[in-house]
Amino acid sequence: CHGMSGSCTVKTCWMRLPPFRLVGDNLKDRFDGASRVMVSNAGSLRATGGR
Repeated sequence: CHGMSGSCTVKTCWMRLPPFRLVGDNLKDRFDGASRVMVSNAGSLRATGGR
């Protein structure tokens, strides 16, 4: 709270990130489910056989 003599006229909220382990697990899940894509000179996309 902020304000004259702690009167709490203005409240400030801060966004918080989830625990680092949870963020890392979500990123790994997305990475593991991803498909490798190559761009050809013609501008088209194609998936490669990896992953």
